[in-house]
Amino acid sequence: MGFIEKKTLDTVFLVIKHGAICEEAKSAKDGFREITVINPKTNQQVTKFIREFTAVEGYVTDLLWYDTEKTYETRYLGYKLKMDVDGTPAVLDLPFKSRPYDIFVKLAENIDFNKPVKFSAWHDRKEDRTAFCAWQDDAVVRWAYTKENPHGCPPAVKDDVTGEWDFRAQRKWLKERMDNAIIPAIKLAQEKREAVKAEQAAQAAQPTQQKAKTAAASNAPDQNDPWGEYSPPIEEPPDYNDIPF
Repeated sequence: MGFIEKKTLDTVFLVIKHGAICEEAKSAKDGFREITVINPKTNQQVTKFIREFTAVEGYVTDLLWYDTEKTYETRYLGYKLKMDVDGTPAVLDLPFKSRPYDIFVKLAENIDFNKPVKFSAWHDRKEDRTAFCAWQDDAVVRWAYTKENPHGCPPAVKDDVTGEWDFRAQRKWLKERMDNAIIPAIKLAQEKREAVKAEQAAQAAQPTQQKAKTAAASNAPDQNDPWGEYSPPIEEPPDYNDIPF
C-alpha cells in the first residue's frame, strides 16, 4: 500500500579528454579523482573531478546537432552522440572541430548501427594528446574517407601564403553526410530495436492475458439464468393463516 516512486536512470554525460572518456564533476564525488588543468582561454589553473573510462560500449540511439549561437560568450557547437549502455542512457560530446569530432565523422559510415559499438580513448604519448577510435566486431572501425580514398570528400586546402590548412569545405561536406545518411541510419536501427522490444513485451504479456480470460470465463454467469448474479432474492410465500381478514 502507498506511493511507489518511479525509478529513473540518470543520463551519464561523457567527454573525450584527459587521455580517456570521462564523466566530469565540479565537486568531489565517490569514484572521481581530482585533477588540475589549465584553462586555455584564461591560462589559469582549474580543478576538476573526473571518472575515467577506457571505453564505452553500447547501441547508438541518436545523433543530435547543437549550436548555442549567442547564448554564451563562447559559441559551442557539435554533435551529441546518444547511447544505450547496457540500459543506462549516455551522451558522448563531440565538439565541432575537435579531434574526436573529425575522427567520428570520417568513420561513422563504416559503423553498423544495428549492432553495439565501442568507443575508446587513451593518451597518445607520441603526439601528447587524447587519441580516439571506434571498435565493432572486435576490430577497429576504419575511416570511410581518407586522403588516399576520399570517396568524394573534399580535401583540405593549404594556403600558399600562410601555409595554414583550410578544412571548411571538407567539414561542410562531412556534416551533410552526417545529417543526410548517418542520422537516418541511426534512427532506422533504433526504430527496429524498439519494434523488437514492443513485440517481446506483447508476447510476454500473452500468458497473463490468457489467465485473465480464463478467470473471467470461470466467473461468467449461467447462460440459462436470465438474471445471472443480479437475480432477485427468493422469498418464502406468506403464511395466509397469519394475515387477518
